[in-house]
Amino acid sequence: MTLSQLRDAVALLGFESSLDALDENAARHFLFCADRALWAVERLRPRTALYHLYHDPPRNLLSGYNFRHCGKTDLVLEAEGAAAYTFWVAGEGRVTVCDGESAHTFSFACPQGRRYCGLLSGKSVRLTFGGDYDYAVTQAALWDRCTSGNASDIQPGTPYATYCLEELCDAFLRCDDPPFVCRPEGARVEDGRLVLLPRDTPCECEVRYRRKHTPITPDTPDDFVLEADEDLCQLVPLLVAAYLCLDDAPDKAEFYLKLYAEQYARVKAEPNPTPPPEWRSSNGW
Repeated sequence: MTLSQLRDAVALLGFESSLDALDENAARHFLFCADRALWAVERLRPRTALYHLYHDPPRNLLSGYNFRHCGKTDLVLEAEGAAAYTFWVAGEGRVTVCDGESAHTFSFACPQGRRYCGLLSGKSVRLTFGGDYDYAVTQAALWDRCTSGNASDIQPGTPYATYCLEELCDAFLRCDDPPFVCRPEGARVEDGRLVLLPRDTPCECEVRYRRKHTPITPDTPDDFVLEADEDLCQLVPLLVAAYLCLDDAPDKAEFYLKLYAEQYARVKAEPNPTPPPEWRSSNGW
């Protein structure tokens, strides 16, 4: 069903040849109502896609991620060949970053905690934490490599690498259930969009997620094809008509909503002979 066909179907439900004849505001509200109706009907048969995730994160050259500085006793973290450093510190003190032949010292006073990170030359690296008081140094890492030349891309020191599918996938709505085609050991999903994988286990996996439909806006052409199976598209005119009639013709709106509910239940009860269309992504489309 195209957008033009949907417009005509909605007008005919009101026994008119056009939306303008149906109501003075119907044409203006039609696109919003059509988009809203698609959100409702696609719940019957969500469109899914696969994202192929390559997991090979930087390796932490330190023995762990969490340390503690004891007052007036230096805490030293060092490694050979680190490309970046990162740590979270909560307290008052100072740290000296020695990168090969260069070194710089800065002080901090952050009771609530703050993250520091920076790029390194890849030579011998030493972080020396000092000060008069105890404080925690957590999420610390000396990464063996970087994903880019920007300090903002340095990953925090955590045992799990986090991938935000909302940023990686096209038209991402949320992870499907179950999210993994074949779940890697230790993998988990948080907030419906974050995939967490153990850093010490490189792997490849496919993540299943639900896709949003293309929004219907004033710029959408009339020949745009609704992104839903045809039997679901047949529900859309009833729901759009109900939305449009809600204020000026509540009896009509109630009638169309009843028809919509009946057909929705009928479609829901029918077995789905084929799986919904599935898109496949591999780090891009």
